[in-house]
Amino acid sequence: MFRYPINTIQVFVLVLATLSIVALLQVRRVHSITAFTPLDLIYTQYMGNNMLQNPNFTLTQNIPNSSPFQNWNIVYSGSNIQNVASGGALSGNAVKLVGVNNGLVQTVTLNQSTRKVVFFSAWSKAEGVTGNVDSDYSFYIDVKYQDDTPLYGQILSFDVGTTNWNYKYGFIIPEKPIKSMSVLVLFRNSHSGSVYFSNLVISELNIGADLVQSLDGVVMTKLTNPQSLGSIHTLSTSDGLSLRFDKSSGIVAGVTIDSQTVASDSSQIYGGVFVKDMQLGATKSNMYLPTPSKVTATFNTFRTESYLSELELSINTTFKSDVDIAKTISIRVDIENKRNVLNRALSVYVAIPVSNMNLDWIWGDFIRSSRGIVDFYPKEFNRMSQRVSTNQYLSSTPFWGMSTNLTSNNVGLGFGIPLDSPRIVRFTYNAVCKLFYAVIDLGISQLPTAISNKAWIDLVLYKLDKTETTIGNVKTPLPYPARSAALGYYSRFPQFYQRRISPETEGLWVAFSDISPIQNISDFGISVHEIGAGSPQRIVNFAKQNGIKAFRYLSEPFSSWVSLQSTSVDPTNYTQVLDYLKQNAANPNSPIQAQAQYTLVSGIKDPDTGLYRYTSENKPWCPVKCALFDLTPLPNVKPDASLPSNYISKADNDWNAKFISDYTNPLSPMFNLSGEYLDSFPANAWLLDYTPDHVKAVAQPILSFDATQPQRVGIIQIFATYYFSKNIRDYLTSIGRYFMTNGASSLGVSWGVDLFDYTGQEMKWVSNGKFVPYADEALCFSRSNFNQKPYGYLMNIDYTLLTHDIMEQYMHYTTFYGLYPSSFSGDASSNPFWSIPAAYEPNRDLFKKYVPIIKKLNRNGWQVMTGVKGFVNGTENDLVQNSPTLVAPPKVLFERFSVLSLSQEVYVTVMITQPAFYSKITILLDLDIISNGQLKTSDVNCNAISAYSLMTKQNMTIVKDNFCTYFGVEFVATPYNSAWNQYTEVIALSVVGKAQPTSSPKPSKSSLPSVSTNNSTRVNGAVKGGWNKMEWMRVVFVMMMTVISIM
Repeated sequence: MFRYPINTIQVFVLVLATLSIVALLQVRRVHSITAFTPLDLIYTQYMGNNMLQNPNFTLTQNIPNSSPFQNWNIVYSGSNIQNVASGGALSGNAVKLVGVNNGLVQTVTLNQSTRKVVFFSAWSKAEGVTGNVDSDYSFYIDVKYQDDTPLYGQILSFDVGTTNWNYKYGFIIPEKPIKSMSVLVLFRNSHSGSVYFSNLVISELNIGADLVQSLDGVVMTKLTNPQSLGSIHTLSTSDGLSLRFDKSSGIVAGVTIDSQTVASDSSQIYGGVFVKDMQLGATKSNMYLPTPSKVTATFNTFRTESYLSELELSINTTFKSDVDIAKTISIRVDIENKRNVLNRALSVYVAIPVSNMNLDWIWGDFIRSSRGIVDFYPKEFNRMSQRVSTNQYLSSTPFWGMSTNLTSNNVGLGFGIPLDSPRIVRFTYNAVCKLFYAVIDLGISQLPTAISNKAWIDLVLYKLDKTETTIGNVKTPLPYPARSAALGYYSRFPQFYQRRISPETEGLWVAFSDISPIQNISDFGISVHEIGAGSPQRIVNFAKQNGIKAFRYLSEPFSSWVSLQSTSVDPTNYTQVLDYLKQNAANPNSPIQAQAQYTLVSGIKDPDTGLYRYTSENKPWCPVKCALFDLTPLPNVKPDASLPSNYISKADNDWNAKFISDYTNPLSPMFNLSGEYLDSFPANAWLLDYTPDHVKAVAQPILSFDATQPQRVGIIQIFATYYFSKNIRDYLTSIGRYFMTNGASSLGVSWGVDLFDYTGQEMKWVSNGKFVPYADEALCFSRSNFNQKPYGYLMNIDYTLLTHDIMEQYMHYTTFYGLYPSSFSGDASSNPFWSIPAAYEPNRDLFKKYVPIIKKLNRNGWQVMTGVKGFVNGTENDLVQNSPTLVAPPKVLFERFSVLSLSQEVYVTVMITQPAFYSKITILLDLDIISNGQLKTSDVNCNAISAYSLMTKQNMTIVKDNFCTYFGVEFVATPYNSAWNQYTEVIALSVVGKAQPTSSPKPSKSSLPSVSTNNSTRVNGAVKGGWNKMEWMRVVFVMMMTVISIM
């Protein structure tokens, strides 16, 4: 028995905790560690000889139909290649290529025995060159490795038009030793005019290739001076993830997961927080590891306080284990600018070493794609969706993961950023420096804001719970670590994915149409109706009476569509348009006074000219004479000094007491609204707003920069839209209403999915009379980012082009992902689908058939872990990829819906593509995964497993062994229509307990949605388990050891 009551122990622990804050180490280092240096800064120290023959074109020859230069061969017969004597940019001659399809080539033999970095450079100028900058006017290299495999297209492209001499250079970081290179000067295809090349260089660098890597798009050299480690502090989560810190330097020296050493202290592969000053240039700034002046180490915290003198930054970093979120190491980095400058542009790297390559790591690109990580592979492992500027991409999801590919004891590591802490972030694994890192591009402003000179970052690091599947008592690694990373993220941030719209009432999205004339409207499964702000009360009441949620079209946050009613205003004349706005803003009788005011207050200005950004448009909703202004919806924006102080902002106009009163006044025609609809949430997502009076309104660190112009910092517009939307969401949630948008969890934008209860996308999936949907990756993105919340599509195609066959393909495709299929309008305005009986009536049978199936799938929710092992004609379908390059998706795709129990079916959707038509499909199921650990084989009556098709209502063949160590379904993939590119099958499988009677294999009813089986308590929206007595004893012991180790 435990001797003391828990309350006494708690007091004792608090006393010890107070004493343990003592773990403070004073460090007197002046300079921080230079972790990485751009190769640009030091490559000249390592240059070898020029390996090109006749690089300056001084050796000429006169051989008919041949190159005029020795050692060079022509690429295209009939080329117009001329020698320009003494015309080189630096020295020697130049080669002039005239007209189209010209080029010279030389083979350079290297015969490397070990990998060596190759430097290459060229001078070139253009005269009247047409086309765009591309590889067809370039210094171009194809590499052949010693094993005869290629590396194509190492390119220096030059500017078109008419230019002076331009110098460009680059580095080739080979994956393997190089045998030879084909070196070309090219001018071909779409280009005409004349170009010159001179002073070409190919040189091996006398630096170990293992010390050079492309890190975040820049060729960097690794830390070459080994760091001697001092006292080590270990931070561990309750589920077996441990980080080991060097107390003196603050570096992350080692990582373990369960019994596996992920990174050893002795590997000299170190992580931590690195900082780069982007205003020096991406290729000119060292990457510094701040040396702490103060370290605080307790049993669940490791905190460093640093001053980075090289960059004049105060940097405090805190790692916490199981404090903010259970089974998680939360990471916080606080940065304060100490330099007296207006702006700072910083790239901040939080890097975790993953150096044990014997664990055979795989990288997850998305939930149906992975790649094998090859040691020293020169290209980084990541998946980017959008970019702010050149080489400044960002990750498409807020969570990423990598896991091992072993016969047993597989482990994985997840990295994430909270959705309510939006930043420009990239998650990457680098197989040369062996770091799994997140890099955040932060802007800091000295302007008077709520956060002047400050910024911060929050991240989470966690162990992947699911890395193996067990079928037939055989464990094998799961092929897609992105699914495991998503599962870990969902469990740590359940508040972001709460399903507030009950699954029973989910369904289609309809935009604007008056749907009250539709007969037997329930046939179509309509759930949400987007209506105009001025819709009559009967529209709202009809929706409520028919179990449909009415959402008012509230705002398009990024825009102001100004209809120019004056005949004297030319929409392309900036001065006239601005005068028109100012006159209407000052005129209390103007019908667009408010619009004119908020356009002037919230309009985004070009940072170079100071002029408002706008374009002349002609759209159905703003025809002929229309000016479209780019606006920020950021709250608390005030008029600048040139405008009256009482002018309103976009945020104030689009959400205010007038809208709120519709929910509190029973006499309002909008009283029965279900919520608000926000249009085009991701529009202008990555536009930077540099307008000073807008920057002054910033209350969160949402400033960033364009890496090509880092002297300025601005507001990332998707983040401004996020905080505008959050204010609306917070109110609607407080009164039990809902929030909807289009575009969240679409187009590579994950920010905002935590704010909305329903989202979707308008798209065009018909081309030349054929059904042409988005690729699987796009829909995987939407499904996995919005998780179980309802997602709907609007087909923006003229209804006359939507044949019955195309509509059925559309419904098959969306059924597979559990997404709701609807339609709108060819021009997103006129002739809406749901207003025209000739559009919806011919397809009534399809809606009656497929929408109930989609609703059944979603009743208990999409499940990120499929628990499926599939075979096509006996060959495993989803294999762990050993290749580091992207591969095509498998021929057959699987998703799972619902959680299997003795009273609840599980559903597996199967998309069969044309190459697998008429194949034998075998599906085996991992009982532990598909039941969320609730069932064991001993619970199941092995002779009572049944399955049927939700699509055909036909029973399906069960495959199993006598003890149910494996079971599943087998069928022949007979296509619904052999002319289609793919079709969907939906399998419902059920089991009964051993003590229960055998069930008949007929369709069963779905149960009500299951609640979370997690019995932990929740703290601030995060999962946190309670401590039992033994855990308290462990805590006391660890803290006593901490104090002893400091003394």
